[in-house]
Amino acid sequence: MSGLIEKDLRLLFQRKQTLAIFLGIAVVLGFAEGGIFIIGYLSFLCMVLMISTINYDEFDNGYAFLLTLPITRKTYVIEKYILCSISNVISWLVAVILSVIINQIQTGGADNMENLFVAACILPTPFVMMTIMIPVQLKFGAEKSRVVMFLTFGVIAVIIYGTKRLMDSMGVDVSGITEQLDNIPAGIVIAAIILITIIAIAISYAISVKIMENKKI
Repeated sequence: MSGLIEKDLRLLFQRKQTLAIFLGIAVVLGFAEGGIFIIGYLSFLCMVLMISTINYDEFDNGYAFLLTLPITRKTYVIEKYILCSISNVISWLVAVILSVIINQIQTGGADNMENLFVAACILPTPFVMMTIMIPVQLKFGAEKSRVVMFLTFGVIAVIIYGTKRLMDSMGVDVSGITEQLDNIPAGIVIAAIILITIIAIAISYAISVKIMENKKI
């Protein structure tokens, strides 16, 4: 397991100049768009980079080589979820620190508490993305997965838009529902988000293991 994680990290650090550029862009955009922007940007960027390690494993019969080592397909899947989860937390912490620093410079720290709450709500987002991207990447590979991901998020956007239009046509007061949700204690909201995220990860993991076990290598 540790060997797989080390392999992926070494592959990523071969692109350390690109990583440094991305981090620099994040800081610049953070100052331009506000400190909170950098949290979403870095979290999304880090997730994409971690998922890209699956692409490396596909090249030149990489799967066939890896499975000659003392690892199983299930171990391989577990490693990807652990790698992505650790990177999600680390990138989030780095982004929060940068956000606080940027906010301190721009506003004197006036919005720090509000930004920290928003940051806590953003944290599950890369985990949810992970639950979709890992099984899709394992199933369809590097090329087809881009199309599948585009279609997936497109369908989600259509469903959200369609649901809103349906609620409007039925006379449902969306703003009233939003106001009621705003009255829910922050602790309950965060706990619910964490619970849903854990369930999504468990389902995604089971699907990914099944895909990997049935994969022809």
